[in-house]
Amino acid sequence: MGIADSLRIGDVLVKNVVFQVMPDSILYIAPIKFQLNIIIGFPVIEQLQEVHIFHNGNMTIPLTPVKSDLHNFALDGLDPVIALKSGNDTLDFHFDSGASSSTLYAAYFQKYKAKIIKSAVKKTVGFGGAGGAQKKEVYILPKFNLAVGNKSVNVDSMSILTKPITPGERFYGNIGQDFTNKFNEIIYNFKYMYFKGI
Repeated sequence: MGIADSLRIGDVLVKNVVFQVMPDSILYIAPIKFQLNIIIGFPVIEQLQEVHIFHNGNMTIPLTPVKSDLHNFALDGLDPVIALKSGNDTLDFHFDSGASSSTLYAAYFQKYKAKIIKSAVKKTVGFGGAGGAQKKEVYILPKFNLAVGNKSVNVDSMSILTKPITPGERFYGNIGQDFTNKFNEIIYNFKYMYFKGI
């Protein structure tokens, strides 16, 4: 572990940031030949109170967080959780802004098993990230509709796991960049706890 006495993110100064220090090899994602140099976690991002990330890669942090009637964002410990609409249901998902793709978990498979078997294709696919890669048998939905607020988008080729990743799994899936990239701007608000896509 290490502590950075100060860290600048644009014009924002963050102090006393705790880091886990690890070899570069751990942060190398071999399947896509990509080296991460640093991962800024939610303990830091949460303290910024509101963050806007734009499709072109720019980011802004407003001086004053804005209220909203949307309350669809929570933290499970330090793990972000987002509530999204799918059809007539509102479902809770892990939210991983660093994941390139979204995945539906075994809880979703169990709830909609008959519909999935009828409309999805069974395949073996590889999953990878910081920490390694593995292959799993999944069902693939050609399109999966998700709505946040009044904005609805389709995620292409959504993988559905048939078995839990961890014991006691509680959420319906993990939402990643194939969802967030559908928006020109996304807003994370940690003061009033909402996620919004524009």
